[in-house]
Parts: sequence; structure tokens; C-alpha cells
Amino acid sequence: RHGTSVVSALMTDWSKLKPCWAHSVPQQQANDSALLLNKLLCLCSEVSIPRSTFVDLFVDAFVMMLRRGSAKLGDKVAAMEMLPLLAEDERPEISAKLREALEEMAAQHFPLECSDLLPGSLDFLAYTAALNKLVNAVETSGNPVLLDLAVRIIYRERNHFMEEEFLSALRRMAGRSSETKQTHLVRATYKLFVDNPSLPTHLRLAVAQKVLCMLLKRCSKSTLRTFFAENAADMIDTIAARLVSSSDSQIVSKIGAFACLEDLYSRFRKDEVMGQQSEINAAFCKARRIAAVAGNELTKEVTRCASSTKRDDARGETKFLDLRLGLRCAAYNTLAAVITCTQVEPNFYDVFLLQEKPEKGEYLWNNLVDSGITYKFPLERDVPTRRKKQLIGTTESVPESTDVGRRQPRHVQATLLSGSSLAKDATQFSLSLSEQAFFRANKCDVDSPTPDVKDKVFERMKFVDLEDDELNNHQCMASVCYMFSHMADVGIVPKEVKVEDAAAPKWLTNIINALVGDYMTKNALLFLIRALVNSAEVLTPYSHHLVPPLLEVIASQQLGSVLDSFVIDVVVTILVWSSSYETEELLQRCNNAKPQP
Repeated sequence: RHGTSVVSALMTDWSKLKPCWAHSVPQQQANDSALLLNKLLCLCSEVSIPRSTFVDLFVDAFVMMLRRGSAKLGDKVAAMEMLPLLAEDERPEISAKLREALEEMAAQHFPLECSDLLPGSLDFLAYTAALNKLVNAVETSGNPVLLDLAVRIIYRERNHFMEEEFLSALRRMAGRSSETKQTHLVRATYKLFVDNPSLPTHLRLAVAQKVLCMLLKRCSKSTLRTFFAENAADMIDTIAARLVSSSDSQIVSKIGAFACLEDLYSRFRKDEVMGQQSEINAAFCKARRIAAVAGNELTKEVTRCASSTKRDDARGETKFLDLRLGLRCAAYNTLAAVITCTQVEPNFYDVFLLQEKPEKGEYLWNNLVDSGITYKFPLERDVPTRRKKQLIGTTESVPESTDVGRRQPRHVQATLLSGSSLAKDATQFSLSLSEQAFFRANKCDVDSPTPDVKDKVFERMKFVDLEDDELNNHQCMASVCYMFSHMADVGIVPKEVKVEDAAAPKWLTNIINALVGDYMTKNALLFLIRALVNSAEVLTPYSHHLVPPLLEVIASQQLGSVLDSFVIDVVVTILVWSSSYETEELLQRCNNAKPQP
């Protein structure tokens, strides 16, 4: 009740308070002053109103406290209690003062790597508390300048212990921010990525693939329209530019551009990215000065560049191999998003996503999987493998009257093994079988994109649910599994019609040829088979065509001679698929015996 009068009285005598946090006063007195100022900010809302005269006074006091040379980091953490309220004021001069003071504090007290601090020590606890205050200020205020600073601090290390907490805070912030705030955040993050090619490679990749893409997946469509209308033409210029072999920063720029374009086609419907009414395509055509707009100009350019990049032949190259692999994967994911968004004809999936021509040196699976690493699978599983939902970025807009629960998760029924000789092993190993990758549609919450009022729809995030292992965490696995499920949704893969007597479609023939092709590396073969196992239920109608090559792979010991969990998953998938086969029919299809008279 008396808050306003108390604050007004203190503001009147502000000049008498300033010596309380001067550099010459004892640190405990400065800490008490920080506590007092924070209480004043909370006590009277008028003090913390952005652009008020009071904010300038508090910011000056805050900066002075952070610049005390004799203060330890733990003392400065007390002053950082004020940061969330002060950061609400986004005037450039205020944000600049806050950033400069925080950067000086980080340079003075923060280690280059958090592993330099002993866990549990006072320095480690103070460092953790300071980062928590910074992350909380970013989440509470949505200040783009603080976001930029937090990203630079957390991602200067490859694996920072605060990363997950930081990303969770950004998800919450993006979900509840206004469209204006979302636009500022996305612009600031994209600017950080584009305007700083000299930053460390791993930091720029993290900005694009983790921070920016996460924001794009959770911002409103209106925000995305504005963002891509402004930047789509520059992104096309980036991915279309000729690759300079000596420039790793250019490769990273291409990866970031592809990642953004993947989100574009994952979030919007076909009519929103193609056609005469598409605002994004219209903006692209305007930037290109295209007078006669057909509606597919942007999509055509993205498809051309992504298709060319995924076929990149890196054989003989010795520089930036990991980055070039990441670039091919980013291009494939973008191409998969474009095709699943805009096409329903099987020949597009065949030509752009599943076809390879090894005789011409055009490889697909070998280009997406690193042949130099070794995937290890346990022999036994004491506990069930943890599953992980991977957000692929596709948001489905549906009318309000639509039944939200109409699409249910699909599960492979492991109970079909009942009575078989592997039933006991199935229990022991928990037979991971990487159940069918599926979408789960949830009504948006605080972590979901903000729906556009004018659209009057629910936006629903689509996930792929996979076992949390190294192979399933490959950056293309979710895209491939989603592609198979989408092909079933649009009728390319039949759901109920049995086709055991029909010839395999061309896109399936490409997969079969890859399974039995001697040009496939072991890791590429593991990746493709894992994708088929993950999509077992969707591909059940074509199991008659897939069982023989899978049996051939196992019999030839291309997966190894050990009965590990991966081989067991494949065997279980085959048993589930072939449960309805007659023995003689199965032998005949596998060319291991002729049918008995």
C-alpha cells in the first residue's frame, strides 16, 4: 500500500544512496544495497516500467555493482537479481550498458570451459548461479541482446552442462511471447549466425541448428512469414553459391540456411509456400525481380540446390569431411521437408529421396552416413531402452472442429512372438524393435507455437518416437522415418491392401537394391535397415519384398557374426512380418528351396 510513497522518497534522495555501492565501500554493504534495490524494483511496478526515468538510475547502479573490481562472482550474483526486470527495457542504450557490464563480468570470472572448475566448489556454484540468473533474465524479458550474450557464453563449449536448461527456457519463452517479441528474437539469432562468420564453427552450428531452428519451430506462422519474406532470397543465394574448398565458414552458412528452409517447409502447408497467394514466394520473386510469378519459384530453387548438394561426391576430399557430411544431411532433410510438404506422387519420392545411381557415382545412403565411425550395440539389455521423441518441425493446422485424438500412435505388436522359440529372448532383451515411428498430435501448450488468431486453427507438433541410441540420433533418421509415415498417409504405401503378388514399386526397388548392393558401406547399411525397422508397421504391406533381402543381409553376416541387439531387432521384425506366411512360401520367396509338390 505504501510502496509508491516509499520508492518516491528514496528516489528523491537517490544521490544520498549512490555512495552505498561505490567501489570504496565494504562488499557486504554493497550486497545489502543490491538487496535493497531489488526489493524496490519488486515493491513498486512504476519503477520497473520500461523507459521510465527510474530504470536508468537502477541500470547505472547495477552496472557499478558488476564492475566492482574487488567483488567476487558470488557477490555479483546478488546484484543479478535485478537483471530480469531491468532487461525488460529494450532501449539500445540500456541493453548496451547491461551487455557491456555482463561481458566484463564474464571475462573476469567465467572459465573458458566449465570443466576447469571443480564441481561442488564455491567457484563452480557461483558460476552456475550467475548463468542461471542470466538464463532466467533471457526467459523472463525475452531481450534479444541478452539472448545473444547467453548463446555466446553457453555455446563456446561443445557440451555445456547448462545447455538443456537454456533450451528449455527458450522453448517456454518462445511459446508465450508476442509475435513482435518472437520476430525480434528470431531476427537477433539469425543476425548472430549470418553476421559473424569468424565465430568458432561449433558455435555457429549450435546457433543455427539448436537455437534458431528451435525458435522457428515454436514461433507463430505470422512471425515465420515475416522472417522468411525478409530472408528467403538471401538463403537461396547462400545454398546456391559455389562451394569454396578452403572455406569452412561457407559450409556452415549453407548448413544453417538449409536448416532454416527445412523449418519453412515443415511448418507451412503447400498453399502457403507455393501458388499465387503465397506471401513468402511473392517476396522471393520481388527480391529476384521476377515479373511473371508462377508460384513455384522458391520451391523450385530450394529443390534444385538441395538435390544437387545431397549428391556431392566427397571422395578424394581431405578437408572438412565432417562439415561436408553435415551439409549433405542438411540438404537431404530440407529436400525431404519440401517433397513431403508439396508432393503426393510416388515418383517425386523415388527420384528425389530414394534413388541413387552408383554406376554414375551418385550415392545416397553412403553420402549421408559416416563410414569412419563404429556403431556398437549391446549383447544384452538389462533394462528397456529409453525412448526419445524427436521433433521434426512439421506442424499440422486443422479446423477447430477436428477431433484432436483421431490419429493414434502405431505400435508394432511384439506379442505376435507368443509361442515362438524367441519369446523368452524377447522378454530378456526387451526386443527394442524400434516401434513404428509415429506422429503424436498434441494441442499446443506453452512449449508449442502460438496459433494465429486469424487462422482459427490448432497447431499440432509432429514427433518421431525412436529409441535413444547413437544410430537413431543420426540427423537424417527422423526425416527418413517421417517420410515413410507420410507416404502411408498420402496413400503411396497402402495401409490395408495386401500386395504380396504385386511387383515392387520403383521407390521400393531402390531400397531393395541398396540392401543387396555391394557398394553400400556397413554404416550406410545399418542406417537403412534401422530406418526400415523403425518403420516396420508402415511398410508391412511390402514385407514380402523386404524379408528376402534382409535375410540375405543377415545370412551373409554383413551385420557381423554376433547376435547383438541390432541383429535381434532385425530378426524380430522379419518374424513379425512373416508370421502370416506359410513355411514353403517363405522358403520360395527367399530362394532357399523350391515349393513341395
